[in-house]
Amino acid sequence: MNAESRVDQVALTVSACALGQASAALMYAHVGGCSVEELQTATDSLRHYLAHPDADSAADFWPGIDVFAAARDYPARHPSIMLAFEAVTEAVQRALSDTTQQQARAS
Repeated sequence: MNAESRVDQVALTVSACALGQASAALMYAHVGGCSVEELQTATDSLRHYLAHPDADSAADFWPGIDVFAAARDYPARHPSIMLAFEAVTEAVQRALSDTTQQQARAS
């Protein structure tokens, strides 16, 4: 996290199926500079996008996410696609919380 509470650096170790790897690659490609709020919004938007295949959900919340359009009809595959987004969002939330706690202790 940088001074503006945005993702500054990211490293991923991915051991997943092809959909999980693709999701992680999309996350990695565009996560730099994101705030925790933007990541949470993207994660929530992806969950909605996948859960409502018949809806006219826009895939403009994350670059390249429309690659998963065909997987929308297969709910058993959704956790594989969600994993990278959920994991990175949680990691950023924890990093932000740790930074806040360290700052509080220092003052």
